[in-house]
Amino acid sequence: MMGLCLRCNREVYEIHERGTQGATDGKPNRIGPMLEWGTQVCFLLSDGSSVDVAMCLECANSLAVEEFQAVWDLVCEKSRAIQVAAGRSENQVKACLTDLMSKFPLAILHKRREGVIPGTLVIDRR
Repeated sequence: MMGLCLRCNREVYEIHERGTQGATDGKPNRIGPMLEWGTQVCFLLSDGSSVDVAMCLECANSLAVEEFQAVWDLVCEKSRAIQVAAGRSENQVKACLTDLMSKFPLAILHKRREGVIPGTLVIDRR
């Protein structure tokens, strides 16, 4: 979910508001700045594109190449949950996920975090 580490679900962004109804009850609804232990891991995908995944530093630093596919499976699973929560039909969900599921992560390009200036990102050298 938004604002949480993909692997351990630890908050990596300040949570300003949580959902109060149905599928979003208790889940982050509105987030703020990244917390000091948060980072974005930028993965290079098999089609040449890249994707940023929010993680805590502990999970990001312990991530081994063998775990890349498991991380990507979590990305696909979370994307599916978002589509279902949005009320999409099964056919619409499959159409949205087909492209996503045809890719796989090859490498980590870099880790980065929010800069001191809001809305900016800097390479995380920790």
